[in-house]
Amino acid sequence: MAKRSRIQINEDEKKILRELEINSKEKTEKLANKLGFSRQKIMKIIKKLENNKKIWGYTAIVDDDNIDRKRFFILLKRLHKPAVKENIDNKVKRNLNESARKNAIQIEDCYYVHGAFDWLMCITAKDIGQVKRFCDSFNKMFNGTYISDIQILDTLFSIERNGFDNPNGEELKEFF
Repeated sequence: MAKRSRIQINEDEKKILRELEINSKEKTEKLANKLGFSRQKIMKIIKKLENNKKIWGYTAIVDDDNIDRKRFFILLKRLHKPAVKENIDNKVKRNLNESARKNAIQIEDCYYVHGAFDWLMCITAKDIGQVKRFCDSFNKMFNGTYISDIQILDTLFSIERNGFDNPNGEELKEFF
């Protein structure tokens, strides 16, 4: 395949990804018209992006208040001590999700980050008690040997999520 055609394919994929980020439920025909592609080309590229794990999934943005959930951020700082690879693989991959289920926690996002903390999790839960129990179980998972600090941030108001402004934006005035 010529270098130019690979570049064009990458550009076409990026255009489609940008549009799907704005509205993943957009009809294929509308995407095709907007981008100047055929429906078949759109469907073929989306299928390829899904198969290559460039698209991980699709989601709806839900108002947490309507489902009696609150959004929290958990910041974790680890001790600068090497972890045993088997512990990481087993404990993080399997036990983290199991602990979340036991504590009625939904893990929304999980990132390894650079900065004052090493790990950031965005979760939803019914209340702070569930989150504290989850953090305690998470710390016990590593026997207190790898985590030096855990901070919990309780969101007061979501201004924007996934690129969408909160439709209840007027309520933000209550916080000022």
